[in-house]
Amino acid sequence: MKYYLLVILAILLFIIFAPIGWVVALFFKGRKDYFWRVALSIDQTGNVICGKLFDLTLRKPNGYSFGEVDRTISYALGRNKLMNTLTGTGKALDWLLDIIDKEHTLNAVKSGE
Repeated sequence: MKYYLLVILAILLFIIFAPIGWVVALFFKGRKDYFWRVALSIDQTGNVICGKLFDLTLRKPNGYSFGEVDRTISYALGRNKLMNTLTGTGKALDWLLDIIDKEHTLNAVKSGE
């Protein structure tokens, strides 16, 4: 029960303070680095929250599992790409990311993200 309450509290605090934090960050040096770190943390959080969903939809059985803490969705996609265990949906997402950022998922594996 306490973990459910902690999740609810974390979400509420995020909803209240994240917009303020983003606005404040716009006025300081290092904005690019700040937004990169925000994007990375959201990606890692999404991987944990949707890990089981992504296991069912983006990878074949016996592929690399999504949902590991401190790993990004891109990292798991890249690992599955190397293992040839992406589903059609996983391949489509990998292709889309590749259009935006060439070899995005493979670079995520190389960098350990």
